[in-house]
Amino acid sequence: MAPSIAYPGLYAEVTVDGCRLTEYDDGEDARSKTRTVYIQSEAGEQFGVQYFIPPSLFMEYGIKAEVSIDGVSMRKYIHDNYVGRLHGVSRYACASSAHIGNLFIGQRFRFATLDTHEETETVNTAVQNQLAGTGDISVSFYRITNIRVSSAGKKAPTIHEYDKVPEKALKGSAVSLKTQLDPFERIAPVTWVEADHVDGDRPFAVIRFKYRSEAALRSLHILPPLQNSATLEKGSASPLSMVNKAQPLDDYHPGKEEKPVMKRHRTENVEDSEVKLVEERSAKRRCLPTDKDEIIVLE
Repeated sequence: MAPSIAYPGLYAEVTVDGCRLTEYDDGEDARSKTRTVYIQSEAGEQFGVQYFIPPSLFMEYGIKAEVSIDGVSMRKYIHDNYVGRLHGVSRYACASSAHIGNLFIGQRFRFATLDTHEETETVNTAVQNQLAGTGDISVSFYRITNIRVSSAGKKAPTIHEYDKVPEKALKGSAVSLKTQLDPFERIAPVTWVEADHVDGDRPFAVIRFKYRSEAALRSLHILPPLQNSATLEKGSASPLSMVNKAQPLDDYHPGKEEKPVMKRHRTENVEDSEVKLVEERSAKRRCLPTDKDEIIVLE
């Protein structure tokens, strides 16, 4: 798990077939509100994002969690503070969501190969902007107030489709994979809601995953280089491989009251209870309206 540095008990993880992908520390500043880790992934794998918000973070405000993939917002969840302060909240997102006609539909997330080619022409600005977020999965957490139901629905998020991209557009980031969306399928009904951000558009915490192939992680020295057969026969390792050997993050064990109940192999998790409408309260800071968010409705 990738725990938040600034907020104990807050964490997220990326899973494949119900198993957490191994995380490697990015060596960032311990004072940063953003936790960044590398994960090893393979093309063709379906994946999901799990997070847990502990009760201690719900003492004053509700919380919105936004799951973004390759720079595109895929899911937004609203959590009321009256519910969250009891046991905390855990959610698992493995598909996007949309409301088309009378249907609630979504597309599952899948890792795919990012093909590159040498290109001497100028890189298209739109493609370059899309590539800036490629290879990243993030969960951003916002403090919110004034939760209210909205009558508006939500369009299906889209990711730019490209077969091959110029190598120079990646700017040495070692990005080797992208995310593609599977065909639409039915998902559990959702209710669209709105809320006001307490801190404007600034999240109070972000957990970010840089997903890379095994070869890319070795090129970044996140994983040690492969040893040749001669070295293996001698039973010795090169000094470089010993220095650069990656250290996986230790398993994080939150307190007993903060430990979520993990529910795998489901397209959607339902809320513990229906979100309650709360009276609007004056926030200590300026509140701004947000885009339409969503919650899962208990059937």
